[in-house]
Amino acid sequence: MIYFYSTAQDSSNASFHRGMLFEELLRTYLRGSGFEVDINRRKTSSLEYDLHGRHDVDNHPLIGEAKAHTETIGGKEVSAFVGKALPFLVQTPPYSAVFLSISSLSPEAEDYLRNLHEKTSFRLSVKCGSELESHIREVLKLPTVDGAKSTTKELVPFASTQSIVHTNRGTFIAVVGSGQEGAFDDRFALVGSSGSTVSDQSLLQMLRTSLPALQELEAVWEKSAPLNINIPAREIPSGLITAVDWLDYRRPAGFAHFVGRKDKIQRAGALVSGQGTGLVVELKARSGVGKSSLLSVLAHQWSTAGHRVELHDARDVQSGEDVLKLIQRFVGPSYKLASFEEANDAIARMSENLADKHAVFIVDQFESTFLAPEVYTAYEYLALCIARGSWPVSMLFSRKDDLLTTHDDMLVS
Repeated sequence: MIYFYSTAQDSSNASFHRGMLFEELLRTYLRGSGFEVDINRRKTSSLEYDLHGRHDVDNHPLIGEAKAHTETIGGKEVSAFVGKALPFLVQTPPYSAVFLSISSLSPEAEDYLRNLHEKTSFRLSVKCGSELESHIREVLKLPTVDGAKSTTKELVPFASTQSIVHTNRGTFIAVVGSGQEGAFDDRFALVGSSGSTVSDQSLLQMLRTSLPALQELEAVWEKSAPLNINIPAREIPSGLITAVDWLDYRRPAGFAHFVGRKDKIQRAGALVSGQGTGLVVELKARSGVGKSSLLSVLAHQWSTAGHRVELHDARDVQSGEDVLKLIQRFVGPSYKLASFEEANDAIARMSENLADKHAVFIVDQFESTFLAPEVYTAYEYLALCIARGSWPVSMLFSRKDDLLTTHDDMLVS
């Protein structure tokens, strides 16, 4: 992922500054790639740009589109660009067509482009998500993945991901990971374009405060003696915290204290076990009627029967990287995931080893993601992967059906 931050931004103009910084980064990247391009922002605070220009060497014309959204790019957006570019693609000689996005393509969009290339003579240069990020690092001569990892080895012993952070103070690489004992990310370090770590504590704190992906992490820097870095290991609990007796009404009922809902349990079991293709199920009801209790009981019954189950509370999830770690926990340690693009293959390999069982990825309190676009998009990508596959894998999530309700963030300790 690519993140943007300006010291001049606040809650009222963050989108405007994000767009300005994206435009600046885009112009530098395209010039470094050999193009002279006019970049036109569609609206004042829009995160979408039209590109028109030419290549510096042969003056070959170019038309393109660039997006700075965090949401996954669907087939609709890609097909709309193809329709807009079509008059230029049929000219002689044809224009070069470029589609850029800092977020990943959905499986639907990937299928659309694959069919376009196989069945037509149209050729588009599409760079989205991690592919665009890697190319920007190469063109701008930013620290390599191995270089940034080596530089921050003592600060972040187990680096899980790296992201470009473009600010009005420069372009950096954020290295996110954990200590020796952590299963989930708990810290981040910043590496400058020169290859050295950043020790400006005010900048680190501003980034931590402003970027949702860093808010639950601790900033570390070179002057922090490694032996003194004592950050509690961060975990996302597997399962839900359930009631300990019949009188504990504040928590969801566990298997031992649950009665009723037999029709719902049977219906859910029939859905996830009777499908030869991927399935996504939404459990939607008003607050306080037992959605969490039902999920807890379903997870207990399925796991007891030998099925593979991942259950967690979405309120514990703070970033897209957390979702990736949860997918890793779901598919098991045999399938190492470095990006969301690898999730589909990992699920496919996992499904081949289920031995007449099924696998269910369960998310409680899903409405909490409505205020966290990066987390929502990550779950959406997983849902699309599961839904398009021919495998006994399902996703089940619960949310409140009150449109006026966002989420209840009061966790019971």
